[in-house]
Amino acid sequence: KWELFASIFFFFSVILLIFLIRRSRIQKLFKVFIKFLIPSFLKDKADAFLDEFYQGFKSLKFSLFLKVLALGLLYYFLIGPAVSYFITLALGIPIPFWYLFLITATAWLIMAIPVTVLGLGTREAVFIYFFSLFNIPAHSAVAFSLLVMFYGILVIALPGAILFLWKTK
Repeated sequence: KWELFASIFFFFSVILLIFLIRRSRIQKLFKVFIKFLIPSFLKDKADAFLDEFYQGFKSLKFSLFLKVLALGLLYYFLIGPAVSYFITLALGIPIPFWYLFLITATAWLIMAIPVTVLGLGTREAVFIYFFSLFNIPAHSAVAFSLLVMFYGILVIALPGAILFLWKTK
C-alpha cells in the first residue's frame, strides 16, 4: 500500500513542478484541454488567465516565493495532516497517520484538477477508494471528506476572504 501512495504522490508532484517551470510545453498541453473542455465563449478568458498567471509567477520576488513556500509547507506537513488525523479520531476511523498523510496529499493533488467546484465528488471518490483499502465504509470516507472541506472553508478560506475584502475597501 505504501508504494502505491508514494507513487501517486510523486507523479502529481512532478506534474505540478513541470507546470510551474515549463511554460511553453504546459501551455500547449492546456491549449488542448481548453480546446476540448472549455466552451468556446470562455476560451479567450481561459487563455488570458493562463497568461496572467505566468506573468504573476515571473514577477514574484524569490524571497517572497520562499516565504510563501515555507508557509505552505508548514501547513502541508504539520497543520493539515494533524487536523485530518484529529477528524479521523473524532469519527472513529482507524487509519494510521502516515497513510492518512499520503491519502490526503493525493486527494489535494487530484482536487487541483479543475473538474468540479471545490473538488466536490472527486475528493470524495479519492477518499472512498483509498479508505476502502483499509475496510473503512464509504459513508465514513464521505463524512471525513466533507469535514475536511468545511474546515478548509471556515478556518482557512473565510478569514482570508474577509481580509481580502477589508483590504480592498
